[in-house]
Amino acid sequence: MPVMGGSESVEKIRAQERKMGWTRASIIALTANVRDVPDSNEFDESLSKPLSRDRLRRMLQKIYISRCLPDSVSAS
Repeated sequence: MPVMGGSESVEKIRAQERKMGWTRASIIALTANVRDVPDSNEFDESLSKPLSRDRLRRMLQKIYISRCLPDSVSAS
């Protein structure tokens, strides 16, 4: 049994990021049921199981493009 759930964990991570002045890390919620996707603004994205390699790859590309490329490049 986990000590804390995903929502509580990500809230603690976000609080630490703010406290230390760190850049916000991308966090993807992974759930067994699409209806169980956390209703939290703290998660950047969410995926439900079963997780395919292709869906994960597309999600990581989306996050990479939105965070790492200049706005002018990612908008085109």
